[in-house]
Amino acid sequence: MKSAEAFLSSLKQRRLSYLSNSALVGESASETVEIPSELLIAATLGLCVFPVIGYSMHAATKAGIETATSDLALIEYWIRQHYGDPLNWYVATGPGPLAGEGVVALEVVGDVGRASLCELCQDDWDWIDTLRSQAGNDARYLFFQWPDNMAMSPSAKQLAPGLILHGEGDSVPIPPSQTSSGISRAYLTPRAALAYPPEWLIEAAFQAVEAIAGSRSDSIGNWSNSSAA
Repeated sequence: MKSAEAFLSSLKQRRLSYLSNSALVGESASETVEIPSELLIAATLGLCVFPVIGYSMHAATKAGIETATSDLALIEYWIRQHYGDPLNWYVATGPGPLAGEGVVALEVVGDVGRASLCELCQDDWDWIDTLRSQAGNDARYLFFQWPDNMAMSPSAKQLAPGLILHGEGDSVPIPPSQTSSGISRAYLTPRAALAYPPEWLIEAAFQAVEAIAGSRSDSIGNWSNSSAA
């Protein structure tokens, strides 16, 4: 995981690059728009985001996920295109094309979720220094790197009571989005990079890619055999 100093340096370089490109774009645009600092943080960490109009947490569409990006020019284009519209922002979760890329998000819902989290991690919090967000008393999200050569177990999405794991093909809201009641989301740890998932999370929710593929092949074979009978 990056140190705080390395992360802040990376964020500064990303911001300077964006401002430089924005100045060039401004020659042909009527006015420049500002990318919220929360989205700059997400882009610096390599998170791929996309906009959703409105305040519903369930408004994300499959097409939206497929357009998710960390490219600041495209993010600025979306802000300009929907200027005046209430925009929420989602990050697409799942494995990346290369090792060390991709993100998994753990959603912790209320007291039930916090109790389940304490039980799973056995009250050991050495792993907690990763990007986290929350909106008031609403669900909290913890973001981790996608573990190399691993896939989520088929039953892992509902990890435990109040704990939802978001992986391939899924998305979650990130700051500066608002909830349907108008509460703004904020990073609890804006200077934190994405940590590698703790061992307890990998053991509870992930398997080697080959193991997942093998289990799916077996189930297809069993279904074919039963159908033939």
